[in-house]
Amino acid sequence: MDNLKNYRDRIIATIIIIVLLFVIGFTNTGRKTMSFFERITGDLLSPVLSTTSYIGNTVAEGVNTLRTLPDLKYENEYLQKENARLQEENQRLNDIVSRTEYLKSEYDLVKNSEDELIKAEVIGKEPGEWFDRIIVNKGKNDGIGINDTVVVGIKSSENVIVQGLVGRVYDIGDNWSKIVTIMEESNSVAFKNIRTQDGGVLKGFTEGLMEGYLFYNQSDIVADDRLYTSGIGDMYKGDVYIGRVSNVISDEQDMKKKIQVTPAVDFKKLYRVFIIKSDVKYDEAN
Repeated sequence: MDNLKNYRDRIIATIIIIVLLFVIGFTNTGRKTMSFFERITGDLLSPVLSTTSYIGNTVAEGVNTLRTLPDLKYENEYLQKENARLQEENQRLNDIVSRTEYLKSEYDLVKNSEDELIKAEVIGKEPGEWFDRIIVNKGKNDGIGINDTVVVGIKSSENVIVQGLVGRVYDIGDNWSKIVTIMEESNSVAFKNIRTQDGGVLKGFTEGLMEGYLFYNQSDIVADDRLYTSGIGDMYKGDVYIGRVSNVISDEQDMKKKIQVTPAVDFKKLYRVFIIKSDVKYDEAN
C-alpha cells in the first residue's frame, strides 16, 4: 500500500509539472490578458502553490530556529552570570555607602564631642536578634569603668551628628567590657522631653519599641517628640539622644501617660561603639 501511495503521489506531481510547462509554453508574453484555459489552470494551482510556499517558509523558519538554539542558550547563560555579577556589585556598593556614612558619623562625633570617647569593637553578643547585651574589646587598661555610658554617632532631625544612647558598662576585665543596652528588659533610663522638659522613665521593649511612662500624667507629649537622657540617678550621662516618641497612651486606671519610643540606634546592626569615660568610678561589686 505504501509503494502504491508513493507511486500515485509521483504521478500527481508529474502531471502538475507537465501542466505548468504546457502553460508556460503556450503563454504569449505579448498578450495583456490570459486565456480561459490559463485562468482555469491558475485558479486550480494557486491554492497548491500557496500551501507549498507556506510549508516551505515554515520549514525554513524551523531550521533557522534550530540553528540559533545553541546561541540562545549561550546568551541566556551569559545574561544569568551578568545579572549575578551586577547584583553582587550593587551589594558591594551599598555596603561601601553604608560604611562611608557610618565612618562620617563617627568622625563628626569625635570631632565635635567635648567628652573623652574610647572607640571599641563589638566582639560578642547574647543569643537573639537584638543586641541587648554585648561584649567589646576595651576594658580597665583603657580607663573604662562600671556604668560608663556607651554611645554611637547618630544623625538628629536637624541633620547634626549627636550621641545616640546604646547602654552602659556593667562588667569589665583588663581588655574587655560587658555592656547592657537600653533594649534589655531590666535596664531603665530616665528621660526628658527636649521640647517641654517633662520627664519620665523608659523600661523594657516590645517588637523593637521601648516602653515607658511620664512622671506627670498631664504632661504635654506627642508623637515624634525627641527624648534625651535626663542624667537623673547618675546612671547615664545627661543629654544623650534616646529616640523619638511613636505612640502616646493614656491609662486612666493607672493614672499614667504611657509612651512607646523608637530608639535612635539600630540595635540589629551594632558593630562599633564609643564609651564615654566618666570621672566617677563605681565599685565592681555594685
